[in-house]
Amino acid sequence: MKRCGQPPDFKPAPADELERQAAAFRALNGETPTSTYPEHEKLRAIQDQSQKCGEFFEWLTGTKRYTVGEYHRHDESCTEDGTKGVGRFTCGSSTSVLYPVSCNTRKLLAEFFEIDEAKLEDEKRAMLAALR
Repeated sequence: MKRCGQPPDFKPAPADELERQAAAFRALNGETPTSTYPEHEKLRAIQDQSQKCGEFFEWLTGTKRYTVGEYHRHDESCTEDGTKGVGRFTCGSSTSVLYPVSCNTRKLLAEFFEIDEAKLEDEKRAMLAALR
């Protein structure tokens, strides 16, 4: 039924889309999710952003062949006497060279978007238990 003021081709958004948008709005406003599965709600709220970030990262490291790296930080295992900054560094690594690091895209995205993977797994198990 057409309501006054609506264009003839107006179609309301599906309920799941409205819920996703509401969850995203609540998350952006710092509200704590109130669902039984809060990590899944957070994940659903950032799904599109996370997907785009993941695709970009895969393109960057795959197609463009860029490598993620980090600078070496000397610690107690780098010295002959086991103390940081005292004695001679024996690790053979330089603090001014970038060293490649391996990284898991899913874990990086979860960390960036503050998704707790352990809680997510617990929620999955709870969902399965509820279905039984």
